[in-house]
Amino acid sequence: MSAVSAAETQSDVLTWRVHPARERVGVTAQAVAAVGAAAWASADLMGNAWWAVFAVAFLVLTLHSYFLPTAYRIDEDGVSANWLLSSAKLGWNDIRRFQHDDRGGLLSTRRRPSARDAFQGVYLVFRNNSDEVVRRIESRMRMLDTMKEVSP
Repeated sequence: MSAVSAAETQSDVLTWRVHPARERVGVTAQAVAAVGAAAWASADLMGNAWWAVFAVAFLVLTLHSYFLPTAYRIDEDGVSANWLLSSAKLGWNDIRRFQHDDRGGLLSTRRRPSARDAFQGVYLVFRNNSDEVVRRIESRMRMLDTMKEVSP
């Protein structure tokens, strides 16, 4: 199976995988050059090669969602994103806002935008499946809002 696998559906489950570094080779070459330059500058300024190692590790970990593949899943429990070193999941009852464009979207636990969204939300990168992902998320959010209005 290629790194650019098509979305697969099983019952009410939608999964897909993205790997931006592999899909955008030109941008990746520029990013690797920038990481290399930062590593060289760190070692040169601090006078120790270990600072270069630290700079590379810090930048790759910071940009892990670009450099490493991400697997996404939408199911009856919520939405999850899994990376090599971490994962994030939001249950349907926790999602308050979904902002999106044609490339991706942010699921947030807050109704209003906040600086905390980056830490408490889940950012999805679409894979030629934006219509299906948006439809599923917005449909589930509407259903939950309707249930809240009807509940005593």
